[in-house]
Amino acid sequence: MAYRPLTNALTWSVSRRQAFAQCPRAYYYRYYGAWGGYSPQAPLAARMLYLLKNMTAFPLWAGTVVHGIIQDTLREFRGNRVRPELKALQEMARKRLNDDWMASLAVNRAWQEARETGEGERGFLERLGGALPKSQTLLFEHFYSVYGPDVPREQTQALRQKVFDSLEGFLSSGVLQAIAGLEDTAWGSIDLCQEFIIGELPPLKNAGSLPLKVWCAPDFSYQDREGRWHVVDWKTGQEHREELRFQLACYALFTMNTRKIPLEQLVLEGVFLNDAGRTAQYAVTRESLVNTQDQILKSAGAMRARLSDPAENLACEEDFPYAASQDSCLRCPFQLLCPRRNGRPDARVEEILEGEFP
Repeated sequence: MAYRPLTNALTWSVSRRQAFAQCPRAYYYRYYGAWGGYSPQAPLAARMLYLLKNMTAFPLWAGTVVHGIIQDTLREFRGNRVRPELKALQEMARKRLNDDWMASLAVNRAWQEARETGEGERGFLERLGGALPKSQTLLFEHFYSVYGPDVPREQTQALRQKVFDSLEGFLSSGVLQAIAGLEDTAWGSIDLCQEFIIGELPPLKNAGSLPLKVWCAPDFSYQDREGRWHVVDWKTGQEHREELRFQLACYALFTMNTRKIPLEQLVLEGVFLNDAGRTAQYAVTRESLVNTQDQILKSAGAMRARLSDPAENLACEEDFPYAASQDSCLRCPFQLLCPRRNGRPDARVEEILEGEFP
């Protein structure tokens, strides 16, 4: 079967903005170089970049497990309205952590064997069936041997405790009590990625104007008995007020656009699960929402300006510079193939792959 990639399109999201700001070259690998890499028929570089793109590190992994269990719990609660027991949620978390851990070890074992036998990246991917499934967990700490051959037990215990504490914080947050007696019609989406058009990017010299599609995935939303619409974002880390204010402002624009909820009826909340479920409300004004929309369009415009063919959303690796600082390089999932990290900053990923296997 011939390799036929799906159509890639320029869109915007909070995570995409963060990636572009942190390192444009890593942004290119994530959104262009890795495109189509889920297919065993894709080029080797795309498949390897896709694998690295879907790698996760301990803090994000913990958050993903917590969010997944909360998502499942809310859906079950909507059906039976039975408050879950903390012990049951923590046992569910223990199983998911163990399953993910063993899956990551299996992938890493295939990687180590490919290195030892000299099979290289191509042989490694063949051991995985041609490409890494998106649902397969691969931990950064395993793949890059952050802690050496074995992760210290205190690290795994700390991560498990963080997950357990977050689930306890969820039950203490008061959200379940708030929604217990609400009709189904008062429930919004549960961690569902959705899109809306926020505005239009102006034409470039070689491309016309572009309606900008924005992706949002509010963790949870519901309408209380007073008619106010709550948009909730779960946080397993510390509170970063300006970052969260911007993210919630994006969710406000999404909710106003898709649900036609007026600003006056919106309640934007961050729930800090590792702080006993503490809830903080974030106020936004019409002026701040206009500013947020302007920032989104400006961010997307900067991304588009880097494209070699904006009309077709085509990009060249060399048009996306490395981050000025290398502070984030040690935690970057693409460091294995990054030309700068391999001492060949003017090379391309394909050239790194064609070189001698490390």
